[in-house]
Amino acid sequence: MVAHAAQRWTPGHAPERCGSALPGVLRDVYAMADDRHVAISASTSRHQRDLVGLAGGNEGSDDARVMAWIAARPQAEVVATLVERRIPVAPVNSIEHLLADPHLRDRASLARG
Repeated sequence: MVAHAAQRWTPGHAPERCGSALPGVLRDVYAMADDRHVAISASTSRHQRDLVGLAGGNEGSDDARVMAWIAARPQAEVVATLVERRIPVAPVNSIEHLLADPHLRDRASLARG
């Protein structure tokens, strides 16, 4: 969990907090066109290359191009596309979406009092 921070550490200079993003890696929580969010962890060079390619960029393109591509699409489309490309992705659910999730309902993972 701390490998990325440890790589940026030097004695007397602790790395700053970076929230859900990692500097130099396309790994963050992104807003979608349908007001939902998705968590992406494109932490390998292949993941990053494929994700930037989907966004219409070349290697070395920054996070802004990927954010714009994601922001123009609904969550289901982005999740399906990234799963197909084997890029780590997960929907970030609101409580309403979580309670309505058919998988959780089928597994009886949710109980109402």
